[in-house]
Amino acid sequence: MSLAEDWGKPVYKCSSQSLHMEFVFVLGKNAELSEAELKSYLETRSLGFEPIDRGEGFIVLKLDGLPEKMMGELGGALKIGEVVFSGEDANAANFDRLFSTLPDKALFAVSAYGDRKDYVALAELLKKKLKEFGIHAGCLHLSTNESAVSHTDILKKHILEKGFEMLACRGKRFWLARTIAVHNPFEFRRHDMERPVQRAIFSIPPRLCRIMINLAKIRSGILLDPFCGIGSVLQEAALMGFDIRGEDIDESAVGGCKENLRWLEKKYGVIIDNINVKIRQGDARKLGGYFTANSVDAIVTEPYLGEPLRERPNLRGAQGVLDEVGPLFEASLKEMTAVLKPHGRIVIVSPFFDVDGKRIGLDMERLAGQNGLRLLQSIPDFEEHHRTLRLINVLVKD
Repeated sequence: MSLAEDWGKPVYKCSSQSLHMEFVFVLGKNAELSEAELKSYLETRSLGFEPIDRGEGFIVLKLDGLPEKMMGELGGALKIGEVVFSGEDANAANFDRLFSTLPDKALFAVSAYGDRKDYVALAELLKKKLKEFGIHAGCLHLSTNESAVSHTDILKKHILEKGFEMLACRGKRFWLARTIAVHNPFEFRRHDMERPVQRAIFSIPPRLCRIMINLAKIRSGILLDPFCGIGSVLQEAALMGFDIRGEDIDESAVGGCKENLRWLEKKYGVIIDNINVKIRQGDARKLGGYFTANSVDAIVTEPYLGEPLRERPNLRGAQGVLDEVGPLFEASLKEMTAVLKPHGRIVIVSPFFDVDGKRIGLDMERLAGQNGLRLLQSIPDFEEHHRTLRLINVLVKD
């Protein structure tokens, strides 16, 4: 399968009037999920794009243009670099334009994705070229087993303000790109850690919330979380400008959600009208009693996945959890489908377990089909220490 086919048909190619710019996107730890989000983001905004190469931890795209706030609107990408050269290696690259904008003293970093030899070679080449230009530049050194500077270090050490970072990416070709934007994990952390009500065990990380919202493929309208908890998904959706709705069967969680959203209004200047009306206690299995049919643009949610487990379950234990939550998923999906607009998407987390190397979980394709939905994607997202594992499912109402 070609890279273009992997991204689905039709491929949104750049028009003849476009800038024909090429960009490297360094993907997050879950590259599959990050890439799926990126594709959905571009399609939602009708941006012309063409995937042209891929390697370990990155993808190269030809774009009609790059939205100014794109990095801040994504949850999965770690860096964006503008391609300055492609070929066999960096020796044939022309750095004149880059160096002409640097001060006499600068700090630079090199990150290699695919082959650490590229890191060593590029770092030495840049030192030599910078010296020829009369620029005194220090290189941010890595340990001998590393090949890339983390996005957090780029931010902490103000690399992009003091100088530059070059990305050496080796896929089918060698790509050299200058970093123009990096993911800011500290801002996402504030969304989580500074809010007044916490429920760490049950809350989805803000990064994952943002990814799931982008997978819903809407630019505006009503976004519903029928298992809102203390409001993790709704906070990110409000920051992205959506008209949010939320409910949860747990009264204390609903109270916490309202308090967190009021904090968000004060902290970030977001206006959320009628919080007491839009966020309510309710049962996701009875959504039809609260919402009219075909009234919601998208649904993004993590339902109840079972009680927190002290250890990885055996087959019997895992099946017990699935038997417990299965009826909830079945009943709530039926209600979600009824209130969702035609062609709308449901992005929903379901639980699965790794038992003796075998993955078992809910049959989301069956659940989708029996409710007039079509399963588009199911992407795992979990850490090694997790006992109940997350599967991110994207469903569409045909």
